[in-house]
Amino acid sequence: MSAIDDDNGKIIIERLFNNIPDSAIICISHNSWINDYFPNKLLLVD
Repeated sequence: MSAIDDDNGKIIIERLFNNIPDSAIICISHNSWINDYFPNKLLLVD
C-alpha cells in the first residue's frame, strides 16, 4: 500500500478506519499520518 498524501485519500481511509473497532490490530506500511488520525488504534508498521 502506497502512502496517500492527499486529503481525499485521507477521508477515504478515515471512513474505512471508523468501521474498525479500537481493539483491532491494523497493519500499515509507510503511512505515518495514520497514527495522528487514529491514536486509539494499535498500529503495526512493517
